[in-house]
Formats: sequence, C-alpha cells, structure tokens
Amino acid sequence: MGILADFFVCSAADALLYETFLQEGPLPAERFRRVESGGITSLELEMLWAIAAGEEWEPGPFELEDLGEPGDAWLCRFPEPFVALLAEATEEQVRALAVGWAATEEIASSPEQIAPLVRDLSALARHGRESGRGLYLWGSL
Repeated sequence: MGILADFFVCSAADALLYETFLQEGPLPAERFRRVESGGITSLELEMLWAIAAGEEWEPGPFELEDLGEPGDAWLCRFPEPFVALLAEATEEQVRALAVGWAATEEIASSPEQIAPLVRDLSALARHGRESGRGLYLWGSL
C-alpha cells in the first residue's frame, strides 16, 4: 500500500477528531479543507520548512508538533512560523521550494512533480491564516 498523507485546515478540536470523521463518512466541507497525498511524513515536511527558512535541516528546530501517540496513524500540527512561510510564498518562491525539496534524498522527485503539492500547501496555509484555523498532517501506513 504505502503512506497516506492528508493535509488539512480545521479547528484544533476538529483536528483531534479527524480520523473519526474519516471513518464515519465524508468530511464536513464547512469544517475541513483538505488535500490528499502520499509518501509524505513529518520528516519530509521538516526538510521543506528548513528549505523555506533558508537553513540546513537538522533535527530539532524544524519539528512539527505531534498530537497524540504515533502508531500506524499520526497527527501533526504545522507550527505558525512554518505556516507563515508557506502562506506568504509567491509563485516564484513556490517553484524554488519545489526545486530544493525535489532534490532531497527523501523526496527524490522532479520539481514539476512536487510543485503541485507545494502549491497546495501554500494555499492551505493561506486559508488557515485567513480563517484563524490550523494546518495539520494526518498520516497512515
């Protein structure tokens, strides 16, 4: 199968219930804005954050906030500094982020393949800031 990765904007309370919402049926559109992907974990996102910040990735300073106990599924919140970088990224910066991220060993892709996800993350971050809600990653094996 592979790793599932859902990126979504919602309230903090709804984020904690995300997996329950998934199991019960369609997500309420008025409460969630979501992009589905695959193969992305918090590690790859931490690398994207370091690239966006113009720094070398190292464990610690670029960690997403784990919510709950990791297992076969996990939930992470994007910290505000990362959300700000994504939300404020111009189209030129999105393309540059895609080039840098695609070149990492963990992504190992072409910029053209990864750019739509970077663009989606940027749009979700803008929506989160405009709506006063958070940006989250839910992943599952």
